[in-house]
Parts: sequence; C-alpha cells; structure tokens
Amino acid sequence: EVIGIVEPRGGHATVEAIAINAAMAGARPEHMPVIIAAVKAITRPEFALGELQATTNPVAPLIIVNGPIAKEIGVNSGSGLLGPTPAFPAGATIGRALRLVMTTVGGAVSGVTDMAMHGQPGKYTGLVIAEAEALSPWDPLHVERGYGRNSNAVTALGVMGTTNYCCLADVAHIEKFLEGMAKFVAVPSL
Repeated sequence: EVIGIVEPRGGHATVEAIAINAAMAGARPEHMPVIIAAVKAITRPEFALGELQATTNPVAPLIIVNGPIAKEIGVNSGSGLLGPTPAFPAGATIGRALRLVMTTVGGAVSGVTDMAMHGQPGKYTGLVIAEAEALSPWDPLHVERGYGRNSNAVTALGVMGTTNYCCLADVAHIEKFLEGMAKFVAVPSL
C-alpha cells in the first residue's frame, strides 16, 4: 500500500518502506500510526515537499501531534520539547524515522538534491512535538482544523530553525560585510 509519493525522487512510501525506516530509527510499533500519518501529511500536494526538500533554505518539517496518542506514546509537549529528553524519546524517534523516509525514499541528499546552504539540526533529527492541550486556554490545533477533541491528528509545517546569511563582500572590506550582516538581521526572513 502506497501511503504517499516522496519528492524529489518521487519514491513510493509504502507501509513496508516506512516500517523499514522506522525500524532503523528505533521506532516502536506504537509509533507507527504517527509515522504513517506524518508521511501522509508531508506528501500531500499542498505541503509542497519537493520544494522543501530541494530549497537552499534550512527548512524541515515540524510535526505537531494532537490527541490522546501523544500522551500514550510519550511525545513531549513541555519543557525542552525539541531537545534530548530521555523521558520522552518518541518525538526524536518519530522525527528520525520521517527524515529517513525523506532521504531513502524521497532522495533528499545534501548537496545533490537538498541544496540547503547551511542545513539545520531538524534536517537530521526531525522535529516532532505534541501540543500542550491541557495547559492551553484555546481549543487544540486539531480541533481548530475540524477534528474531534478526542481524535488523533498530526499537522505538518515547514519551519526554519536557522537562517542562511551569505555575503559576497571582499573580506578586505569588513565594513561592507558588517553592513550586509546588519541589514540581514534587521529584516525577518520570509
């Protein structure tokens, strides 16, 4: 069963291929529904995975997990949620499985098809978090998106954790370099 087509290669993310990559990432069987849902989310046409995989910007998918499954499998929604948290290994494992699918099935090879100038840690580990639904005064993201409060859902966003800065000024002209850097940091990236 093909779950999605993974760009830029156009590889078929079958359940078998996803399971192989999940096993290489150290995923447990209970992680598979989230990994499969994440692959479905990033391979939807509106996510534009081909562009994300081939851009020069350091962008990677952020997967937000909602619903009871987040707590059941231990996806972090609190302090240090993107860091190494031994109490919540599921996010890192799921993220790594997704990155392996993007690389082995989708062909995202740094410097060949993935043209990110500097990259970012999320392109290696993946970025998977849970929403702290119980602490928020607002409806959870998946409810805002039309799912039931007790439904399990994932949302995929392309995010940057670092920003490229490339200045072609001659190093002998440090003023030009510093002027370029000042202009760059003064304007938020789009």
